Amino acid sequence: MRVLIADDDIDFLNNFSVYLKEKYSFNVDIAKNGIEAKELYQNNRYDYVILYDNLNLIPGFSLIKEFRKIYNCFITITSKRDDAFYEKYVYSNGANDFLIKPVDYEKIGYKISNYFSLSDIKVIDIGGISIDSDGRYLYVDGVCKTLTLKEFELLTYLIKNRGKAVSREQIFKDVWNFTGLSIDDRTIDTHIKMLRNQLGVYKNYIETYRGYGYKFEVK
Repeated sequence: MRVLIADDDIDFLNNFSVYLKEKYSFNVDIAKNGIEAKELYQNNRYDYVILYDNLNLIPGFSLIKEFRKIYNCFITITSKRDDAFYEKYVYSNGANDFLIKPVDYEKIGYKISNYFSLSDIKVIDIGGISIDSDGRYLYVDGVCKTLTLKEFELLTYLIKNRGKAVSREQIFKDVWNFTGLSIDDRTIDTHIKMLRNQLGVYKNYIETYRGYGYKFEVK
């Protein structure tokens, strides 16, 4: 999950990017003006972009038009203006979301996290590992690992629910599409063991909650 934040407030850029990295383990790039933002967007693939509407050199609205020519991603506009007419104007010019400054770090952090959880992300990069949803590949420090289909689905599911302990019952329901009354814990435990073997030095990212389930947490 890669995020681009463009703003002329250096303190905001530094503090908010650190918050997103430490709280959610997102890959975050920052731009101090419109030219830097445009160059970063042209040379990288972002899942989520946050633009200040009055950004120096190239304003946020102009960047939206430029960005959409390259590829589509979720774009949030931040602004000091607070009126309903302007908010409609923001959306009509291609933004996906609108936030009034000063930005609440926790609020937008939840927004980004929820977006990643619900969207069909093709590539997930987090804490030294990368998942390619199209090819169903796992990369550990750049080394490709081969997973079974169910191992891949289980790992993706845990990552999209990162930071949250998920019960075995819920895993069976969401990953195995199983809603029966009898649940064989050994099935999930075996798959978890295989995943940990594949993750190598990152195996402790998958935590066990004895008698309950598992949680994915980058350490």
